[in-house]
Amino acid sequence: MDEDAREQGLLTALTTEHFVLQTSRSATITESVGRATVFLSLLSASLIGLGFVC
Repeated sequence: MDEDAREQGLLTALTTEHFVLQTSRSATITESVGRATVFLSLLSASLIGLGFVC
């Protein structure tokens, strides 16, 4: 039973680490998409503003 408990503990630790890494990756991608959206919105607004001025 000792070997089974060690294997179960290792599997639990690996699963937890995988979940944490996936969550971190998801947060990074979400932040990148948000920043890109803000950038493109500002770029579009600037171009429209320049179109009205010229």
